[in-house]
Order: sequence, then C-alpha cells, then structure tokens
Amino acid sequence: MTFCKKMYTRYADALAHFWRHYPSLEYGLTFLIGICSRFHCAYLLLAALAYKRFSLLIVGFAYFYSLFLYPDFQCVDETWGTGVFRIREVKRSQTCFGSALLYRGTLLTFHTGQNIFHRLDCQVRIKSTKNRPLGTHDYLISHLSLRQKRPHFFTLKMGKNSTWTPLKGRSLAEWRFQIKEKMRTWARTHFQNRAVKHLITGLLIGQKQNQLQSFQFEKLGLSHLLVISGFHFAILSGLCFVLLKTFLPRKILFCCVICCMSLYFLYIGETASTIRSYIGILVYLGGAVLERKKSPLNALGVTLLFALTSQPMIVLDVGFQLSFSATFGILLLYSPFENWLRQFFPKRALITLKKLSVIDRCGSLLSTYLRKVLSLNLSVFLFTLPIVLFHFHQFTPISFFYNLFFPLLFSLLIPFIILSFAIPFLFPALEMYTSFLLRLVFYAPKKLLFSLGYSSFPQIIACGAFVIPFLWGIFLHFARLQRLGR
Repeated sequence: MTFCKKMYTRYADALAHFWRHYPSLEYGLTFLIGICSRFHCAYLLLAALAYKRFSLLIVGFAYFYSLFLYPDFQCVDETWGTGVFRIREVKRSQTCFGSALLYRGTLLTFHTGQNIFHRLDCQVRIKSTKNRPLGTHDYLISHLSLRQKRPHFFTLKMGKNSTWTPLKGRSLAEWRFQIKEKMRTWARTHFQNRAVKHLITGLLIGQKQNQLQSFQFEKLGLSHLLVISGFHFAILSGLCFVLLKTFLPRKILFCCVICCMSLYFLYIGETASTIRSYIGILVYLGGAVLERKKSPLNALGVTLLFALTSQPMIVLDVGFQLSFSATFGILLLYSPFENWLRQFFPKRALITLKKLSVIDRCGSLLSTYLRKVLSLNLSVFLFTLPIVLFHFHQFTPISFFYNLFFPLLFSLLIPFIILSFAIPFLFPALEMYTSFLLRLVFYAPKKLLFSLGYSSFPQIIACGAFVIPFLWGIFLHFARLQRLGR
C-alpha cells in the first residue's frame, strides 16, 4: 500500500511538472478530450489528467462548441431538400463505371421543408465534365438528396430537376483543380512507365492515383508517404532553407519560408494532415521570427487548438488521428529511446570520429543512423498502434522493417522531382529511381507479408493503450529533468 502511494505521488508530481512546462499542450489536449467526449463518454475520464481546474472548463466549452457548430444529424434514408453548397475541393475520381469529378465541401444550410440544418460536410460526384459547375462560387442547389456515408459526413445526389445557382461566395477550388490538371498532364507527357506516372502525379497534386499502388504501400505501413503531411512539409521547408539561407538574413529567411509554405498549403488544399502540418510549421517558424523560446510540445498544443477550433469534426478523420499521434509520440519519446539505444549504438564525439579510419567512420555513421531511425520508429509505433488496430484491426510486422530505410530513400524523390523541372535531362534518371522504389514496394518478401490483428479492438481499450505510453513518456521526461537538476 505504501509502495502504491509513493508511485501515485511520484506520477502526480511528474504530471504537474509536465503541465507547468507545457501549458499550451494541456489546453490543446483538454480541448480534444471535450470534443471526443461527444462520441464516447469514457473520454471524460481523461480530464482527470489535467493539472489546472481551468482545463476542466475547456473540456466543457469544447463539447458545447462542437455541438453548436456541428449538431447531431442522423440521416438513415435519403432526405430531399435545397441547400447552399460551398466547394472546398474538386478532383478527378476513378470508379468501375469510369472517370468522374468529385466535389467536396460543406452544405452551409440544408432545408428539408420542415427543418433547417447547418454546416454538413459532404461530397457530390458529377459524371459529365461538360457545362459542369465551376469551383469558384458557392451554389444554391435545388432538389438534392442527402445520404449519410459516415458520422458527420454525407453524400449528395442530384435529382432530374436539380439546378446549380451561383452565389457570391468565393473559392480557390477551381484554381487548385486547373493547376493540378496541368501537373497531371506534365507527368503524363514526361514519363512512360504507368506506375511511375501514378506515383509522381500523386506527389505533385497530393492525391492518390492508383488503388493497387496505394494498397501495396498500405500493406507495408508506408501509406503516410503518399499522403501530403508533415513529412513532405518538412522536406520542402528544408529545401527552401538550403536554397535561400546564403542570400537572406535570418528573419527574412524565416518569413520567406512561411510564404512558400503558405502558397504550397493553398495549392494542396485543406485536409486533416495538411492543416496540422501547416499550422505546426507556421507556429514554429513564427516563434523563430519573434525570437521566442522554441518548445515543440507547446507548438503542437497550439497547432491542435487552431485545428480543432476551425474544424472540430476533424477528430473523426483517421489521417488526423495518425498524424497527431505520430508527432506527439516523436516529441515525447524520441529522446528517451535515443538515450536508451546509445548502449547498443554508441554515440561518438566529432573529435573521436575524425581519428577513425574510413571504414570505422562509415560504421559509426551507420550506427548513428540506426539509433536515430529506431528511436523514431519506436516512438511512432507506440502511439499509432492503438489507432491502427482500432480502425483496421490488423498490423503488418514488416512495416516496422520497411520504415527503417524506405522513408529515407523516398525523401530523396521529392527534391529529385523539383530538380527535374529545372534540368529536364534528369527525367530518365528520375524515372529509373522511382521505378526502383516501386520495385522495393511491389516485390516485398511474400513470406513476411503476414498480418497480426484482432476481429474487434474496442475504443476504450484503444484509448487506454494510448494513455499508457503517454504517462510513461511524462515520467521519463520528469526523471530526466530531475537528473539535470531542473
């Protein structure tokens, strides 16, 4: 009993110390808990982890805020009415019946004759591209039907007498679509290999192009490479730094990188992963411009608050859940894992490294790479595994092995594509390298392509499996600061 009391006191001190250092993260997580409690009351138990009483008010505010913006609306059967549709994205969609255009956006209002509903996220598929509605305005659509596809997401279907009447609202959806069509045409004319064409087009326009290719990447746990996320934003911002740092002063450099990333975000469009990545980079670089002390965990909390206040229902998006969990895992557990792995892959000082032979230097660099990439993968794995099992009910062990080396090879592809725009004779080399990467994916060892999974993985268990590494990371963080005497 005394031991349990000591452990409880120790964890309580660690938790209080952690929240004092990262208040923005506490507010972001409690806001997240408040929204999630709409869908399962067990999430309210997590509010006990909060340090400040004010955080409990945030939980309640977040609950009613999301309920106000997105009230519960169940649509079992087709519901007919008239609505004002704001287009957020226009893209091509391949189906078994042929090609069509997919319009994603929000029904600002939906009149059924008896009731009026607001802010319903939805999509509509248009088969004919002739005389189609342009994604430049809001539209008043008459005689449309609404059917629920998943919680808080609906599919629109046009009736025979449906009309699209342009309104005053403005949208960048058509501008994005036209530029992406030009990118698609560029890839189609410069590459012969169909698989290479699909992969490069997908990276250029931020949309998956081939279901078989996407499925193969998913089997190996590499689907995050095909979705524009923090991985791609980090590579592009790094390229901007490398190209501009010799010409511009530090603050102007940061401002230019912010402008470049803002333009890229406007071009790619709003998705769960791009919103989190863009706000995260904006907060981090904005802090550097203002010369504020850098705190990645607090920056993550601010990012979470911005993302959830703008789109509360983003919590239901699997991409957002995986993106946030992976980032949180890296920021919380990367350093503890990296320190632990030093006993197997020792860290050498630069002076010591210079004294070694060429072969020993290569071995030391390989050791450093393995230590860092293993730390990264373990951090991501612990925080994303519960979400993967809850949504997909299976996990492929080979994905851990492929994530040790494939993201590094894939990261070279993005600057290679950009360089090819400036130096056209690199296209054959780019096609060969992309083909090599695809062979690694499509010809993975078949005997290792087995899955471990469960027929059902309850939400409450997934939540608990997420909290355990979270508390462990806080405890390790507290122990490290105690050793440093802080």
